[in-house]
Amino acid sequence: MSAGAYDPAGDPASGRGRSLAAMRIDLGQLIRDVPLRTLALAIAIGYALLETARGLGYFITVLTEHGHDVGEAFSYGYGGTMTWVWGHHVFSFGQLATGLVELGAVLLVAALVQRYSRAS
Repeated sequence: MSAGAYDPAGDPASGRGRSLAAMRIDLGQLIRDVPLRTLALAIAIGYALLETARGLGYFITVLTEHGHDVGEAFSYGYGGTMTWVWGHHVFSFGQLATGLVELGAVLLVAALVQRYSRAS
């Protein structure tokens, strides 16, 4: 094998191969131990948090842009739902609100699943 080539087994002397194998075993045990609904809810919460962060980033980006009039602000594509122009600033809450609604819905579903799983 040439120098710098990827070797998944690793160098036995360095212990790299053993740590990779241990990590695979730990990941396999985690997947077996975590119920599917917990894993699905964790993925959904992560996605909703990502959408909320995107919405917050878009809100800040649009807020820091300066337009000289309403027509110029919307010509940049800063229109859409829940968008207002005040002075020379554009306030766009659409994506942030969408992310927060998604997060709220996922947390509500998680609470309901936990409540009903305890009852049974």
